[in-house]
Amino acid sequence: MKRVGILTYFSDFPYFNDINPGMNLQAMSVYRVLSSLLPNCKVEFIRYHSWWAVWRPYISGMTISSFLQDIRQLFKYYDFSKGFPKSGKVLVSKNREKSLQFIDGLGYDAIYVGSDTLLELFRCNEDEISAYWLNNTVKARKFMVAASGRDTSFQSLSSIQRKLIKGSIESFLKLGVRDRATFDLIEEVLGRTDERLMVVPDPTFSYVINYDIVAKYAKKSGLCNIAKPIV
Repeated sequence: MKRVGILTYFSDFPYFNDINPGMNLQAMSVYRVLSSLLPNCKVEFIRYHSWWAVWRPYISGMTISSFLQDIRQLFKYYDFSKGFPKSGKVLVSKNREKSLQFIDGLGYDAIYVGSDTLLELFRCNEDEISAYWLNNTVKARKFMVAASGRDTSFQSLSSIQRKLIKGSIESFLKLGVRDRATFDLIEEVLGRTDERLMVVPDPTFSYVINYDIVAKYAKKSGLCNIAKPIV
């Protein structure tokens, strides 16, 4: 059975303690789509993180009740993400060369980078880029799926970063990005149009939400009895 890795942000306790709901929804949606499209493959999340995301309670106006709510939320996302199929090994490192060697060593047949703002560079120095910009060190077939560079622009890149990004781009079979800014960034780095490059919708849009649960919660909480909008 061929193995497919998803390289993205997701809650991975105790290494990446971010409980961002949108981040986890995006991760789950990518997994669901790939699993349905590749039923004969083993699809799993790559436990690589470029920094330690430390969980902290919201201390602004904190009360005992809000603190307990934060604790409950932490365990809720722990329970949610522990069901994700993951790689056996884990690495937290900003060192790109070390990280790429780690990812390659996992031996995937294909790797999908995305979705989310994985291609952002605000945590990088001007002479480096993150390991999410894979290159030929990683021998797996590489695809971007609704990846984003956030607010990274061609003008903000140093000459070294442009060279490193170009080397990364050339190693991908498909370049699926979710916004025009990232599309323009990659096109400018390449200096040409490229048939591999396309804007694709985030897989999150394919997720069908069961609103019955929301309706029951709203009714139980008395939110349906509000006479006028609260916002």
